[in-house]
This record gives sequence, structure tokens and C-alpha cells, in this order.
Amino acid sequence: MAWEGGGAPPLARVLREGAADSLIVGPEGGFTAEEFQWALEQGVRPVDLGPNILRVETAALAGAAVILALAP
Repeated sequence: MAWEGGGAPPLARVLREGAADSLIVGPEGGFTAEEFQWALEQGVRPVDLGPNILRVETAALAGAAVILALAP
């Protein structure tokens, strides 16, 4: 789950650890605290996509680029 709230490890590190098999991005304006908490309770791990807050469509492309770059 792409999280702009800080404290999350970079997506590339999580992928290298083998700890991710999907990426959740959006909605525009970010996730609510309730949505984020629910996701954590479901075992979703937050990840950082970098220092900038990205538009949802850009975040999806950036995440896909990292995933493809690290694919075996």
C-alpha cells in the first residue's frame, strides 16, 4: 500500500525482501486514517514511493516501474 504518511520502507526494499505481491495506490487525496488502519489489520504493508506525493495514475506507473525493474 503506497503510503505518504512517513515511516514506511521503500517499495524496492520490500520487493527485494520478497514481502510484497501486489501494490495498492490511490485514491486521489490519499487514504483516510480508517482505511489505512483497516489495511494494516488485514496484513497490508505500507511502502514509500519516494519523497513526492504523486497523483494516483503516476503512483501506479511508478510502482509498476519499480516492480518491473526488480523482476527476475
